[in-house]
Amino acid sequence: MEHHIFSETLKIDKLANNVHIEKKSIERINEIKDKSKIDIYLCGGGQFAAWLLDNGLIDILKIKLNPIILGGGIPLFGYSKSSLSCHLVEKDSFDNGLEILTYDLNKSTKHN
Repeated sequence: MEHHIFSETLKIDKLANNVHIEKKSIERINEIKDKSKIDIYLCGGGQFAAWLLDNGLIDILKIKLNPIILGGGIPLFGYSKSSLSCHLVEKDSFDNGLEILTYDLNKSTKHN
């Protein structure tokens, strides 16, 4: 699996051949999306997720809802100013209380 790490500051001397450190670029994200034969997955990074959201680069949003309160942290979409109503397409519930909510952002309504 190819791994693309988008960072303006991260520097690692020895990377595996399938790991790439790149600067944020809408053109590069679109290139990766166009070349990919499988889904692209973002894990973590509220500030990066905000940038993707603000630039219309998220198609499907999966939220893992755990019944645990952890306290403070970075908001899910950093400090994005985007506002939209998402369209729920799937909800998986598990015995331990975990839920995975899947939203189609292509069917969402954008608010100003």
